Amino acid sequence: MKTPNFSVGFEEMLRQHPYLFHLHTNFTDGTSSIEDYCTFAMNNGYKYLIFTEHVRQVCTYDFKEFERALEDARHRFPSLQISLGVEAKLLPNGTLDVSKEVLDRVDVLGIACHSFPSDVEMYTKAMEHVLKESYAKDLLRVWVHPGLFFKKNNITENRLFSYLLDLAIHQGVYVEYNIKYGLPPVNLQYLIPPQRKVLGIDGHSVKDLKERNEEITSIEQSFREELSKA
Repeated sequence: MKTPNFSVGFEEMLRQHPYLFHLHTNFTDGTSSIEDYCTFAMNNGYKYLIFTEHVRQVCTYDFKEFERALEDARHRFPSLQISLGVEAKLLPNGTLDVSKEVLDRVDVLGIACHSFPSDVEMYTKAMEHVLKESYAKDLLRVWVHPGLFFKKNNITENRLFSYLLDLAIHQGVYVEYNIKYGLPPVNLQYLIPPQRKVLGIDGHSVKDLKERNEEITSIEQSFREELSKA
């Protein structure tokens, strides 16, 4: 179920609170449960958790059951702010692999690129269409692991990537700094204003979080400091 005024709360989170964004659970390819992540957050001083579970037009799991599990966690961990999001992959026709029914129920849309054909022109046109598409503009949108297409295809020329980053920002899309892949690369991070930058864990287990906990808190603190000066 959508959270009223979610974008306002998200901006407050980025400015003031420790958070865990971009988490995958044992509903898909993760190995930790929603409860496992909530317990970790409680024990390590995080206030916000935003799950962005993988989806398809037809999910291989019961999305409503996932939604119910998140709602149950909200009741069991009332001091945490737990949000429902999805990670939907880009398709060659310029749409996302997610149903309207799911989009109507979530707060966050993660725009991802997985197993896309290695055709730069096709990719660019598809991303342009998704970033400009109006059907999802009522959602808070985040480009997750941005630049993964370029990295996987060993494309080092940055002109198109820079163009898409600029387009995303002007379309009101947040850009994830993905700690798992180190994306976007350091030489392009200056293009992302502090107001549009979010740290993404891309976590698939609590073990991932434990191994990176100090790094996560350090980067988030640096992001908050950037925002306070902006």
